[in-house]
Amino acid sequence: MREAFFAAVAESNLKLDVAQREAMTSMALNVGNGFYLWGDPGRGKTALSSLYFNAIPTASKRRFHFYEFFAAIDHLIASTRGTVDDALDELLADSTAIMFDEFHVHDVADAIYLTATLRRIVRDGTLFIATSNYPPQQLLPNPLMHHRFQQAIDLIEREFSVIWIGEGDDYRRCAAAPRHGFSAGTWSPTESEQIAGMLPERIDMNGQSVEVLHNAIAAAVTFAELCERPLGMREYLALTERFREITLRDVPDLALVDREPLQRLGNLVDICCDRDIVLNIVSQGTPRDILRAKRSPPDAARTISRLSMLRPTANTTHLDAET
Repeated sequence: MREAFFAAVAESNLKLDVAQREAMTSMALNVGNGFYLWGDPGRGKTALSSLYFNAIPTASKRRFHFYEFFAAIDHLIASTRGTVDDALDELLADSTAIMFDEFHVHDVADAIYLTATLRRIVRDGTLFIATSNYPPQQLLPNPLMHHRFQQAIDLIEREFSVIWIGEGDDYRRCAAAPRHGFSAGTWSPTESEQIAGMLPERIDMNGQSVEVLHNAIAAAVTFAELCERPLGMREYLALTERFREITLRDVPDLALVDREPLQRLGNLVDICCDRDIVLNIVSQGTPRDILRAKRSPPDAARTISRLSMLRPTANTTHLDAET
């Protein structure tokens, strides 16, 4: 396994800094129940963990982005009227390895699901791989609720290797990303000409009605329609299942936007990035304006890092610019 992982890293042509190499070595030396790899956005956690996961010599493994996992649990509980344990039986059955990308906990409901999931993984001896922007003790950071996840945190620190990928560059900002899928999207103060030829329609997204402009493969939606309304991950997943390109129009000054719409923007960015959906943002500002908001969302750093992958147009300030 160790040799296969090192070979996969070598073949990937990833250029690793010293801290990343140290993390890679710790991952390779892991002989326990798995590892929890954490560090700042853009440090290569997903890239390294994916190579490790793919090198595991079994087909009985599953990989989840967090929102997909929670959506699947919610769907199974609602459709079967079963329990969390019943849903986990279905999701984790026969899996010898599980990978969670972007492990984070911000509310008690997620904490309950994850505590049950981690206990199941340990009980069954399933190999656990997770990436996160947070060390375990900073999960569910709200001091009024943190104790609700403390047992799970203790379990992570006791049962798995906790590995820090170290400080260094955000490679999403440094690298010249290939321009396809998500990174082919743009950040621009003006709309593209293709929107003029789109047709208006009020479409259904998981039971929610949303006004869009669209053609066969692309949709354009206003920020107010998509982020200021109480839409969730399932609605955004439904949107990306229908369209391969999304333009978010009329994005206001993000420094003046409330925390909840900013969190929904982050959710939309996560789904589009993970599903490699082209995302175009029409805004006069830059992604870093999120940090000037009175109450920034908890995963603002990840959102900004991912938005930095978009291509600024000729009349756009560089997306890393301080504002």
